[in-house]
Amino acid sequence: MNYRVIVFLAFALLCACNGGGSVASALPSPASASVPEPGSVLYVYSPDGTPLLAKYPASARGPVSPSAVLKGSKTTFVGGKSNLFGGGISVAADGTRYVFDAMRAQVLTFKPAHGNVAPIAVQTLPQNDGVSLQIPQYSGFALDTAGNFWTVDRSNGAIDRFRLGGSGSVKPSTTFMPSVREGKKYVSGVASTVASDGMGNLYCVCQPHELLLQLYCITKYDVTGSSPKLISSIYGILGNLDTQIPATVLHVDPNTKKVYVGIWKPAAVVEYPSDAKSGQAPAPQIIGGPLTTLASVPAAITTDSKGKVYVAQGDAIAVFAANASGNVKPDRIITDSNHLHFFGYAYGDLLAIH
Repeated sequence: MNYRVIVFLAFALLCACNGGGSVASALPSPASASVPEPGSVLYVYSPDGTPLLAKYPASARGPVSPSAVLKGSKTTFVGGKSNLFGGGISVAADGTRYVFDAMRAQVLTFKPAHGNVAPIAVQTLPQNDGVSLQIPQYSGFALDTAGNFWTVDRSNGAIDRFRLGGSGSVKPSTTFMPSVREGKKYVSGVASTVASDGMGNLYCVCQPHELLLQLYCITKYDVTGSSPKLISSIYGILGNLDTQIPATVLHVDPNTKKVYVGIWKPAAVVEYPSDAKSGQAPAPQIIGGPLTTLASVPAAITTDSKGKVYVAQGDAIAVFAANASGNVKPDRIITDSNHLHFFGYAYGDLLAIH
Protein backbone atom coordinates (compact mmCIF):
# COMPACT_ATOMS: atom_id res chain seq x y z
CA MET A 1 0.00 0.00 0.00
CA ASN A 2 1.38 3.41 -0.95
CA TYR A 3 0.97 5.49 2.20
CA ARG A 4 2.13 8.71 0.57
CA VAL A 5 -0.54 8.37 -2.09
CA ILE A 6 -3.13 7.84 0.64
CA VAL A 7 -2.07 11.09 2.29
CA PHE A 8 -2.26 13.04 -0.97
CA LEU A 9 -5.69 11.61 -1.68
CA ALA A 10 -6.75 12.64 1.79
CA PHE A 11 -5.50 16.16 1.09
CA ALA A 12 -7.81 16.41 -1.89
CA LEU A 13 -10.77 16.03 0.45
CA LEU A 14 -9.70 18.52 3.06
CA CYS A 15 -11.31 21.78 4.13
CA ALA A 16 -9.58 24.87 5.50
CA CYS A 17 -8.87 24.96 9.20
CA ASN A 18 -7.18 27.41 11.51
CA GLY A 19 -6.84 27.55 15.25
CA GLY A 20 -7.39 29.63 18.31
CA GLY A 21 -5.04 30.29 21.15
CA SER A 22 -4.09 28.96 24.55
CA VAL A 23 -1.46 29.48 27.22
CA ALA A 24 1.40 27.12 28.13
CA SER A 25 3.63 26.27 31.12
CA ALA A 26 5.58 23.34 32.67
CA LEU A 27 6.33 21.54 35.88
CA PRO A 28 9.67 22.18 37.56
CA SER A 29 12.07 21.10 34.83
CA PRO A 30 9.87 18.34 33.35
CA ALA A 31 11.49 15.83 31.04
CA SER A 32 8.99 16.68 28.32
CA ALA A 33 10.08 20.33 28.38
CA SER A 34 13.83 19.75 28.57
CA VAL A 35 16.42 18.54 26.09
CA PRO A 36 16.96 14.80 26.50
CA GLU A 37 20.58 13.65 26.68
CA PRO A 38 22.02 10.69 24.77
CA GLY A 39 22.09 7.51 26.83
CA SER A 40 19.19 8.71 28.97
CA VAL A 41 16.29 6.79 30.43
CA LEU A 42 13.08 5.83 28.70
CA TYR A 43 9.97 5.82 30.91
CA VAL A 44 6.97 3.89 29.63
CA TYR A 45 3.45 3.81 31.04
CA SER A 46 1.63 0.65 29.96
CA PRO A 47 -2.06 0.76 30.96
CA ASP A 48 -3.27 -2.29 29.00
CA GLY A 49 -3.48 -5.45 31.09
CA THR A 50 -1.65 -4.91 34.38
CA PRO A 51 -0.98 -1.14 34.51
CA LEU A 52 2.58 -0.08 35.33
CA LEU A 53 5.30 2.51 34.85
CA ALA A 54 8.54 0.91 33.62
CA LYS A 55 12.04 2.29 33.21
CA TYR A 56 14.45 1.22 30.42
CA PRO A 57 17.74 2.47 28.95
CA ALA A 58 16.77 4.61 25.97
CA SER A 59 19.48 2.78 24.02
CA ALA A 60 17.92 -0.65 24.65
CA ARG A 61 17.27 -3.06 21.80
CA GLY A 62 15.70 -6.47 21.44
CA PRO A 63 14.18 -8.36 24.35
CA VAL A 64 14.89 -6.42 27.53
CA SER A 65 13.67 -6.24 31.10
CA PRO A 66 13.02 -2.90 32.80
CA SER A 67 15.52 -1.61 35.33
CA ALA A 68 12.63 -0.56 37.59
CA VAL A 69 8.85 -0.99 37.66
CA LEU A 70 6.21 0.96 39.53
CA LYS A 71 3.06 -1.16 39.89
CA GLY A 72 0.69 -2.72 42.41
CA SER A 73 -2.53 -1.95 44.26
CA LYS A 74 -1.03 0.94 46.23
CA THR A 75 -0.27 2.89 43.04
CA THR A 76 -4.05 2.99 42.33
CA PHE A 77 -3.29 2.47 38.63
CA VAL A 78 -6.30 1.17 36.72
CA GLY A 79 -5.72 -1.14 33.76
CA GLY A 80 -7.45 -3.83 31.82
CA LYS A 81 -8.73 -4.30 28.32
CA SER A 82 -11.37 -1.60 28.63
CA ASN A 83 -8.88 1.11 29.61
CA LEU A 84 -8.62 3.66 26.79
CA PHE A 85 -6.37 5.87 28.95
CA GLY A 86 -5.67 8.98 26.84
CA GLY A 87 -3.50 10.66 29.47
CA GLY A 88 0.25 10.73 29.85
CA ILE A 89 3.38 10.80 31.98
CA SER A 90 6.17 13.22 32.76
CA VAL A 91 9.34 13.02 34.83
CA ALA A 92 10.77 16.06 36.61
CA ALA A 93 14.47 16.83 36.93
CA ASP A 94 14.50 15.49 40.48
CA GLY A 95 12.93 12.20 39.34
CA THR A 96 9.39 12.95 40.50
CA ARG A 97 6.94 11.08 38.26
CA TYR A 98 3.55 12.39 37.18
CA VAL A 99 0.96 10.00 35.77
CA PHE A 100 -2.19 11.55 34.29
CA ASP A 101 -5.00 8.99 34.44
CA ALA A 102 -7.45 10.42 31.92
CA MET A 103 -10.03 7.70 32.59
CA ARG A 104 -10.46 8.79 36.21
CA ALA A 105 -9.42 12.42 35.62
CA GLN A 106 -6.57 12.27 38.13
CA VAL A 107 -2.91 13.28 38.19
CA LEU A 108 -0.87 10.97 40.44
CA THR A 109 2.47 12.20 41.81
CA PHE A 110 5.15 9.69 42.83
CA LYS A 111 8.55 10.07 44.45
CA PRO A 112 11.52 8.52 42.57
CA ALA A 113 10.73 4.99 43.68
CA HIS A 114 9.71 1.62 42.32
CA GLY A 115 7.63 -1.31 43.46
CA ASN A 116 4.17 -1.14 44.99
CA VAL A 117 4.09 2.38 46.42
CA ALA A 118 1.30 4.90 46.85
CA PRO A 119 1.29 8.34 45.20
CA ILE A 120 2.36 11.21 47.44
CA ALA A 121 -0.33 13.45 45.94
CA VAL A 122 -3.49 13.07 43.85
CA GLN A 123 -5.12 15.88 41.89
CA THR A 124 -8.70 15.32 40.75
CA LEU A 125 -9.98 17.19 37.71
CA PRO A 126 -13.68 17.90 37.08
CA GLN A 127 -15.47 14.67 36.25
CA ASN A 128 -16.99 14.47 32.78
CA ASP A 129 -18.30 10.92 32.86
CA GLY A 130 -19.87 10.32 36.23
CA VAL A 131 -21.89 7.32 35.06
CA SER A 132 -19.22 4.91 33.88
CA LEU A 133 -15.60 4.85 32.74
CA GLN A 134 -16.38 4.09 29.14
CA ILE A 135 -14.08 6.63 27.49
CA PRO A 136 -11.21 8.82 28.70
CA GLN A 137 -12.51 12.02 30.23
CA TYR A 138 -9.47 13.97 28.99
CA SER A 139 -6.91 13.59 26.24
CA GLY A 140 -3.33 14.84 26.14
CA PHE A 141 -0.86 15.91 28.82
CA ALA A 142 1.08 18.94 27.56
CA LEU A 143 3.39 20.62 30.06
CA ASP A 144 4.60 24.19 29.72
CA THR A 145 7.46 26.12 31.27
CA ALA A 146 5.45 27.70 34.09
CA GLY A 147 4.36 24.64 36.05
CA ASN A 148 1.06 24.01 34.27
CA PHE A 149 -0.35 21.28 32.09
CA TRP A 150 -2.84 21.44 29.27
CA THR A 151 -5.37 18.80 28.29
CA VAL A 152 -8.53 18.42 26.21
CA ASP A 153 -11.92 18.03 27.88
CA ARG A 154 -13.44 15.24 25.80
CA SER A 155 -16.97 16.17 26.82
CA ASN A 156 -16.86 19.36 24.74
CA GLY A 157 -13.50 19.52 22.91
CA ALA A 158 -12.28 22.50 24.95
CA ILE A 159 -8.63 22.94 25.97
CA ASP A 160 -8.07 23.35 29.72
CA ARG A 161 -5.07 24.53 31.72
CA PHE A 162 -4.36 23.24 35.24
CA ARG A 163 -1.58 23.87 37.74
CA LEU A 164 0.59 20.77 38.14
CA GLY A 165 1.25 19.37 41.62
CA GLY A 166 -0.59 19.28 44.89
CA SER A 167 -3.63 17.31 46.02
CA GLY A 168 -7.38 17.65 46.04
CA SER A 169 -9.98 18.78 43.54
CA VAL A 170 -8.82 21.34 40.99
CA LYS A 171 -10.51 23.48 38.39
CA PRO A 172 -8.98 24.81 35.17
CA SER A 173 -7.44 28.26 35.33
CA THR A 174 -8.00 28.73 31.59
CA THR A 175 -10.49 27.15 29.21
CA PHE A 176 -10.91 27.90 25.51
CA MET A 177 -12.29 26.43 22.32
CA PRO A 178 -9.86 26.29 19.39
CA SER A 179 -10.71 28.40 16.37
CA VAL A 180 -10.94 26.67 13.01
CA ARG A 181 -10.81 28.33 9.63
CA GLU A 182 -13.59 27.49 7.19
CA GLY A 183 -13.06 29.18 3.86
CA LYS A 184 -12.42 32.85 4.57
CA LYS A 185 -13.77 32.91 8.10
CA TYR A 186 -12.95 31.45 11.49
CA VAL A 187 -15.43 29.30 13.37
CA SER A 188 -15.32 27.57 16.71
CA GLY A 189 -13.83 24.11 16.60
CA VAL A 190 -13.12 21.20 18.91
CA ALA A 191 -9.79 19.67 19.91
CA SER A 192 -8.92 15.98 20.17
CA THR A 193 -5.49 16.23 21.84
CA VAL A 194 -2.64 18.64 22.64
CA ALA A 195 1.17 18.67 22.80
CA SER A 196 3.86 21.16 23.83
CA ASP A 197 7.28 21.95 22.38
CA GLY A 198 8.63 23.01 25.79
CA MET A 199 9.27 26.54 24.52
CA GLY A 200 5.93 28.15 25.29
CA ASN A 201 4.02 26.85 22.29
CA LEU A 202 0.99 24.59 22.43
CA TYR A 203 -0.25 22.49 19.51
CA CYS A 204 -3.62 20.81 19.09
CA VAL A 205 -5.25 18.50 16.59
CA CYS A 206 -8.66 20.07 15.97
CA GLN A 207 -11.59 20.13 13.61
CA PRO A 208 -14.75 22.11 12.91
CA HIS A 209 -17.83 21.29 14.97
CA GLU A 210 -19.46 19.93 11.83
CA LEU A 211 -16.86 17.49 10.55
CA LEU A 212 -17.10 16.66 6.86
CA LEU A 213 -14.89 14.16 5.07
CA GLN A 214 -12.68 13.74 8.14
CA LEU A 215 -10.91 17.09 7.81
CA TYR A 216 -8.39 17.96 10.48
CA CYS A 217 -5.91 20.70 11.23
CA ILE A 218 -3.03 21.37 13.61
CA THR A 219 -3.07 24.77 15.27
CA LYS A 220 -0.18 26.34 17.14
CA TYR A 221 -0.53 28.84 19.98
CA ASP A 222 1.84 31.02 21.95
CA VAL A 223 0.81 30.45 25.55
CA THR A 224 3.44 32.51 27.33
CA GLY A 225 1.22 35.55 27.74
CA SER A 226 -1.89 36.25 29.73
CA SER A 227 -4.11 34.91 26.96
CA PRO A 228 -3.47 32.37 24.20
CA LYS A 229 -2.29 33.76 20.90
CA LEU A 230 -2.77 32.01 17.57
CA ILE A 231 0.47 31.59 15.64
CA SER A 232 -0.44 29.35 12.72
CA SER A 233 -2.74 26.63 11.54
CA ILE A 234 -2.31 24.05 8.82
CA TYR A 235 -5.15 22.03 7.36
CA GLY A 236 -5.11 18.77 5.46
CA ILE A 237 -3.86 16.68 8.36
CA LEU A 238 -4.35 12.98 7.78
CA GLY A 239 -6.76 11.43 10.25
CA ASN A 240 -8.12 7.94 10.63
CA LEU A 241 -9.48 7.14 7.22
CA ASP A 242 -12.35 4.82 8.11
CA THR A 243 -13.67 6.61 11.19
CA GLN A 244 -14.87 10.00 12.32
CA ILE A 245 -12.15 10.01 14.99
CA PRO A 246 -9.20 12.37 14.46
CA ALA A 247 -5.65 11.52 15.39
CA THR A 248 -5.25 11.25 19.16
CA VAL A 249 -1.48 10.76 19.34
CA LEU A 250 0.50 13.98 18.94
CA HIS A 251 4.14 14.77 19.76
CA VAL A 252 6.37 17.79 19.13
CA ASP A 253 10.14 17.25 19.18
CA PRO A 254 11.56 19.82 21.64
CA ASN A 255 14.78 20.08 19.60
CA THR A 256 13.76 19.96 15.94
CA LYS A 257 10.18 21.20 16.58
CA LYS A 258 8.91 18.61 14.13
CA VAL A 259 5.29 17.64 14.73
CA TYR A 260 4.41 13.94 14.75
CA VAL A 261 0.90 12.56 14.40
CA GLY A 262 -0.01 8.91 14.93
CA ILE A 263 -2.84 7.57 12.79
CA TRP A 264 -4.71 4.27 13.01
CA LYS A 265 -5.77 3.17 9.56
CA PRO A 266 -3.43 2.60 7.96
CA ALA A 267 -1.10 2.52 10.97
CA ALA A 268 1.54 5.17 10.37
CA VAL A 269 3.42 8.15 11.82
CA VAL A 270 3.01 11.40 9.90
CA GLU A 271 5.54 14.23 10.34
CA TYR A 272 5.04 17.95 9.64
CA PRO A 273 7.31 20.97 10.20
CA SER A 274 6.09 23.14 13.07
CA ASP A 275 7.09 26.33 11.24
CA ALA A 276 4.81 25.69 8.27
CA LYS A 277 2.85 28.74 7.20
CA SER A 278 -0.88 28.84 7.80
CA GLY A 279 -2.84 27.19 5.05
CA GLN A 280 -2.74 23.80 3.42
CA ALA A 281 -0.27 21.50 5.11
CA PRO A 282 2.95 20.77 3.24
CA ALA A 283 3.55 17.25 1.97
CA PRO A 284 4.45 15.25 5.08
CA GLN A 285 7.07 12.64 5.77
CA ILE A 286 5.33 9.35 6.50
CA ILE A 287 6.63 6.29 8.29
CA GLY A 288 4.34 3.45 7.28
CA GLY A 289 4.24 0.10 5.55
CA PRO A 290 5.02 -3.56 6.30
CA LEU A 291 8.73 -3.04 6.95
CA THR A 292 8.08 -0.50 9.70
CA THR A 293 6.39 -3.17 11.89
CA LEU A 294 3.63 -0.61 12.57
CA ALA A 295 0.83 -3.10 12.15
CA SER A 296 -1.39 -1.79 14.94
CA VAL A 297 -2.41 1.49 16.53
CA PRO A 298 0.54 3.78 17.39
CA ALA A 299 -0.15 4.16 21.09
CA ALA A 300 2.49 6.82 21.78
CA ILE A 301 5.31 8.74 20.10
CA THR A 302 8.37 10.47 21.51
CA THR A 303 11.82 11.54 20.30
CA ASP A 304 15.32 11.71 21.77
CA SER A 305 18.03 14.39 21.54
CA LYS A 306 19.21 12.98 18.21
CA GLY A 307 15.76 13.16 16.71
CA LYS A 308 15.17 9.43 16.70
CA VAL A 309 11.49 8.53 16.78
CA TYR A 310 10.11 6.04 19.34
CA VAL A 311 6.72 4.51 18.53
CA ALA A 312 4.89 2.25 21.00
CA GLN A 313 2.49 -0.41 19.71
CA GLY A 314 1.70 -4.02 20.50
CA ASP A 315 4.30 -5.31 22.96
CA ALA A 316 7.18 -3.31 21.53
CA ILE A 317 8.65 0.13 20.89
CA ALA A 318 10.06 0.67 17.40
CA VAL A 319 12.88 3.22 17.11
CA PHE A 320 13.37 4.97 13.76
CA ALA A 321 16.18 7.16 12.44
CA ALA A 322 15.71 10.93 12.75
CA ASN A 323 14.90 11.41 9.07
CA ALA A 324 13.14 8.10 8.48
CA SER A 325 10.44 8.18 5.83
CA GLY A 326 8.43 5.67 3.89
CA ASN A 327 8.28 1.91 4.23
CA VAL A 328 11.52 1.52 6.21
CA LYS A 329 12.75 -0.82 8.91
CA PRO A 330 13.25 0.62 12.39
CA ASP A 331 16.84 1.01 13.54
CA ARG A 332 15.99 -1.17 16.52
CA ILE A 333 13.03 -2.55 18.42
CA ILE A 334 12.60 -2.67 22.19
CA THR A 335 10.50 -5.66 23.20
CA ASP A 336 9.18 -6.78 26.57
CA SER A 337 6.09 -8.97 26.41
CA ASN A 338 5.93 -9.11 30.20
CA HIS A 339 5.51 -5.37 30.70
CA LEU A 340 4.74 -3.60 27.41
CA HIS A 341 1.09 -3.92 26.40
CA PHE A 342 -0.31 -1.55 23.79
CA PHE A 343 -2.99 -3.62 22.12
CA GLY A 344 -5.25 -0.99 20.66
CA TYR A 345 -6.88 0.10 23.90
CA ALA A 346 -4.22 2.49 25.20
CA TYR A 347 -2.96 5.72 23.71
CA GLY A 348 -1.60 9.07 24.84
CA ASP A 349 1.67 10.57 26.03
CA LEU A 350 2.83 7.23 27.38
CA LEU A 351 6.57 7.64 26.65
CA ALA A 352 9.03 10.08 28.23
CA ILE A 353 12.80 10.32 27.80
CA HIS A 354 14.63 11.75 30.78
